[in-house]
Amino acid sequence: PEPGAQRLRRAASVMAVGVVACSALLFLLLRARHDPLVNQGNPSTWRGVAYVVGREQYDVAGLWPRQAPVWLQLANWFEYADWQVALSLGPTVIPTFARVLGTVVFAALGVAGSAWHSRTDRRGWRAVGLLFLCGSLGVIVYLNFKVGRSFAWQFVPEDARHEARDRDYFFVLGFWAWGIWAAMGAMALVRRFALPALLGVAVAALPVALNWSAVNRRAEPEASLPREVAHSLLDGLPPRAVLFVAGDNDSYPLWYAQEVEGRRRDVTIVTMPLLAAPWYVEELARRDQLAITTKAVDIDARAAALANAARAHGRPVAVALTVLAADRARLSSSWTIRGLTAIDDAPQGNQVTRIVVDSVATRAVANAIDQWRHGRTTRPSVDATDEYFQNVLTCPRLIVTPTPSPARRASLDSLCNVPGR
Repeated sequence: PEPGAQRLRRAASVMAVGVVACSALLFLLLRARHDPLVNQGNPSTWRGVAYVVGREQYDVAGLWPRQAPVWLQLANWFEYADWQVALSLGPTVIPTFARVLGTVVFAALGVAGSAWHSRTDRRGWRAVGLLFLCGSLGVIVYLNFKVGRSFAWQFVPEDARHEARDRDYFFVLGFWAWGIWAAMGAMALVRRFALPALLGVAVAALPVALNWSAVNRRAEPEASLPREVAHSLLDGLPPRAVLFVAGDNDSYPLWYAQEVEGRRRDVTIVTMPLLAAPWYVEELARRDQLAITTKAVDIDARAAALANAARAHGRPVAVALTVLAADRARLSSSWTIRGLTAIDDAPQGNQVTRIVVDSVATRAVANAIDQWRHGRTTRPSVDATDEYFQNVLTCPRLIVTPTPSPARRASLDSLCNVPGR
């Protein structure tokens, strides 16, 4: 048995590691008390920290029933694993021979590295193995996710049965663990065949080279696409407008434009899905004096109440064209389109449904977007967000086209949420 002093030191070491691990949560608490712009969940109290860590904002699924068949959840993990090693060799959701070959080689290196690690350091092998199991199978079991956005539509076609986006980042710790073993496998093989150690390092680092072009954020038009979306949404708005947007993908570019570039800080951004969260409603009341009195908890009722609160303060109400037409109609019956936004222009008490176009303003936005675009198109990617917003940026041009084709009219309806004109 260990002497008492040694056991005490070991216990103190474990506690110190625990304190360091919990410091990430303490950071949430300290940061939130400064009320930064992006303050999701507002964990400024210990109760708020528990709210964020427990993901209470979301409809957290239990372990059972499964939100998708277990075999599909496992297959989805293999799809995500195939994106981690050589994505540049096939940067689409459709597998390619070269990409899959890179994944198989990396998986084999991981098996070799795990075997070598088990022989040479059993305790360390258990730690990495536990990290791999918890970061892969454990995540699948615990989070009970729906099928990924790009996966298995032939088996689970309903929108409600898919995640809003692909969530390979859920499994990052498991992928890191396998990367550790793959690096060990590369080094074990070069030692076995008496090859230069630098060769093993190069093989272990291959995923950096084989992923670089697929994940590089400096390439155009992707590099400046979020900024162009934000400018197109903000610049045509009247002073002090309250702009309703569809979700995260709209919100973050706008927050960047306002906080980093100092652009149109007079505009209040309302992210509609967040209206279901009490902390967000409180934040709008605290920061923007947009308090609502409705006791309803659904997003539609809160959005309508918030629009009425904005009007009561003499502030214009606007929506991004990414907001579904049905959601827009709940905020007002009459709109004037200016570029990528629609401005509420309904007289008090008027329920006439209409959409008109400010052709001058919309054409100016379309011209600015055309100048930015220069005929560039987004690269193939496993994430369809860039392609989607490239298409959204075509909406102002479609809207001012005098006689759009049937296909363009369909795009106006489905992509731009504007009836075909």
